[in-house]
This record gives sequence, structure tokens and C-alpha cells, in this order.
Amino acid sequence: MRIVVLAGGLSMERNVSLSSGTRICRALRARGHQAALVDLFLGLEGYDGAPESIFDAPDGLCGDFSVAPEEPDLDAVRASRKDKSENIFGKDVLRVCAMADVVFIALHGACGEDGRVQAAFDLLGIPYTGSGYLGSAIAMDKDLTKRLVAPYVTTAKWRALKYTADEIDAIADETELPCVVKPNANGSSIGVTIAHTRSEVAAALTECLHFGAQVVIEQYIHGRELQVGILDGKALPAIEIIPKTGFYDYANKYQAGAAEEVCPAPIPAEWEKKLRSATETVFRVLELSVYSLADFIVTEDAGGRRRRHRLRRAVRAHRDKLPAGAEGGESMRRLTVSELLTATGGTLLAGGESAAVTSVSTDSRKAGEGALFIPLTGERFDGHDYIDKALALGAAGCLCARTPAAFLPDKFYIAVPDTRLALKALASWYRGQFDIPFVQITGSVGKTTTKEMIASVVSQRYRTLKTAENFNNDIGTPLTLLGLDDTC
Repeated sequence: MRIVVLAGGLSMERNVSLSSGTRICRALRARGHQAALVDLFLGLEGYDGAPESIFDAPDGLCGDFSVAPEEPDLDAVRASRKDKSENIFGKDVLRVCAMADVVFIALHGACGEDGRVQAAFDLLGIPYTGSGYLGSAIAMDKDLTKRLVAPYVTTAKWRALKYTADEIDAIADETELPCVVKPNANGSSIGVTIAHTRSEVAAALTECLHFGAQVVIEQYIHGRELQVGILDGKALPAIEIIPKTGFYDYANKYQAGAAEEVCPAPIPAEWEKKLRSATETVFRVLELSVYSLADFIVTEDAGGRRRRHRLRRAVRAHRDKLPAGAEGGESMRRLTVSELLTATGGTLLAGGESAAVTSVSTDSRKAGEGALFIPLTGERFDGHDYIDKALALGAAGCLCARTPAAFLPDKFYIAVPDTRLALKALASWYRGQFDIPFVQITGSVGKTTTKEMIASVVSQRYRTLKTAENFNNDIGTPLTLLGLDDTC
């Protein structure tokens, strides 16, 4: 395959990216691929050949990149580029990426992990590895990530804030110590400070202004540092990180011999199981895929263990935690056939009006005991063909716009002109049984991940129901409303 390994760029993690990109490129070439290392920001300014010839360039344009102890001088990088435009893509970068079979994204930090490059590639139809634009953007934001994972795993207490230099002293005075101060959207521990005094908090906040005006101030937890990677949705063995001095900061991460990395980690089997489980849970909650890395601080105490999670590299996948009501409500109020007739305006074809239902489903495979099955129709399917299957699984009865050839005993059948409209009518009637205000939030692009983010925030104050999967408003909203119960 012809592969562009995209690295460098203009983030504070530029040097880290070039180092890892070089190793990736050489590994790909050793396996027979036509791989070439391309700097996102500088592009092919120093290359004299035709752009398409880079795939055959000696050593894939790899240089001798190592990570210096200090962070890169980005002003110097900007000044070195001949093209003085504001375009983040350097000379011929998009051109050669379009020529490749795939772009291996080895970028770190801003532009590489925050979704902007991915969004550009999506628009241009350029295939790439790793995260999509929306998953990258959310996972790069520490505050949003913690908001999403907090309902599912234990995360250290935190607060996110935007501030000015004039507010630093007041923030330092009110901050609980010890704490960890970190830029909201940096990686590689750049700008991270463990503060034990007010003056250290103030100094950390002053430094973080260089990385943007938003920070996360997190409860400090002392313990063993462990990492768990994920590949294709499955957690890998835990790694214990043991810095020679201090904590696992930028210097300790990338300088040879500065930290010991032990894999598999020398921890009890119970720890390993819990760490892997937590990692996979976060992976699913954030809708990640392919690969990710989770950091943990694990402490032993009489009550168990506390964990701090931070997802650093992430891409999309699928969650599996759904709320009651996601597929019609597992705890809806009991509805009689008589009430169903009133709500839908239907006609009873078979069965008695004394029967009742306790859930609603449009999927015959999920129509459990006591469910009302509502068959929907589309261009390539007709749910009426699955009525018998739904009833055999335990559904109490069904709505139907097409009269079945035969009626099963002890089941009810309600005829309606249009099952989709009947579903909406039933949800509207059911909604009216609750004397409480409602607010519906809908979206389009990236709606599933955005839904999780919004719901996580809103649910901290209000009762919140979420539509399941990718149901549109015509189906998803009625099914979600039918998940309301008396706890509302």
C-alpha cells in the first residue's frame, strides 16, 4: 500500500509526533509498504522530486527525530516555513495524502487529535487511520470527557474554568489542596502541575494561560500509575509507570531511562480485571474505536480503590449502556387495550380490552413479555411480516395496518390506518398523562456522540431520557416518551 504517515504539525507535541511517526513509517516500510513521512505543517518544502515520487523516496523521507527534554519552539517552526500563509497544511500535503491508499495519522495534540484534520479528510474523501472528527474533538477535551465518563467510572473531582490573569489569585485562594492543574486540551502532560501550595496553583495557572484560557483543576490522588491500552475494542494487559523522579510528565515520558514501564504490571488479578473493565467501559461510553489509552491512579484503602481516568488518544466506537425507555421503555405505566384504542383511534380486531402492555417495541427481536409490537414499514421491509415472531417471543399484542391472515390465541390485534402515525399518536397521548414540563433536544451531524455529551450534563439536574441507536425523530422521540414512568 501507498501510505502517508502524517506527523509534526504545530502542536506542543510536535517533536513527539515526529519521533513516533518516524518509527511507524520505518516499521511500515519494513513490512513492504510504500510509506513516506510527511510533516503536516512544513509539507514537502525541502523535497526536490515530484510529489508522487515520495512513496519511493529513500527511507521514506524519515529523518533522525528524537524528543528533546524541552518543548518545541513553535515560533521558530513557523518562521522556517517558506509559505507564510495561515494554512495548517504545508506544501503539497493534501495532494500527496489524496494519492495515498491511506493516511496513517501520527499527529499528537492540536490538529492531530482534536478532529480538525480528520474533518478536512472526511470532506475531501481521504481515508485515514484512527479517530473520526467528532470523537477526537470530544476526547481531546478533558472536561467533556470527564463529564461523559463520570456516570460510569470513578473519576477524580474536578472543575473546569476559563479565567484571566487578574483572576488567578482569587482562584488559587479558593482551590482545595493538593490539586492537579492542567490545560483542558493538551496532551503529553504539557503544562501539567501538581500543586501543594497556593503559590504553586497561581504559578500553574499563569503557565496555563500560554495554552489557552481554559484549565481543569483536579483533585490530586497519590497512588500507583497504571495504563491500559485498547486495540479493536479489547483491553490489553496493564502497564505500570514508575518515573525515576517526580510524576510522569513530558520529560519523564520521552527521555530514555527517565521512567520504567513494566508490562504486564505486577498487580493482583482483581486489579487487572477491574482496570480492563473500566477501560472498556470508558471506551464504549465515549463511542471510541480501534485504539485508545486510559491512565489510572490506583490507591489501596480500607474501602477499596479510587481511580482517575484520562483518555488521551481516542477514536469512535459504539456504546452499550442504554437507559430505560431507549427501546420503548422498560418501566412505562401499564396500559390497557382500552387505553390503546383511545390513544390510537384504532379498531380491535381480536383479543379482549382487559389485556394490558408494559412496554412498546418496533423491533420484533426485542418484543419481550407484555410488550406492544408496532410493525413499521420502509422501502425494503415490512414489519407486518414479523408480527407472529414478536408475539411468539411474548408480546401481548400488536398494532397493524394490514390485517393478519390468522390471529393467535390470547393475543390482541388493533387495526390502524398507519402504524407510524399510530406510534406518534400513542406517544402524544401517553405524554399527556404526565403533568410535567418537557424539553426535547434534537440534532443531526454526529448526533449520537453529541447526545451522550448533552445528556450527561443535563442529567445532573433533570430527569433525562435518550433515544436509542440512530433512530430519527419520527421513531426515536415517540419511543423515548413511552419510556416515561411515575418517577418523573
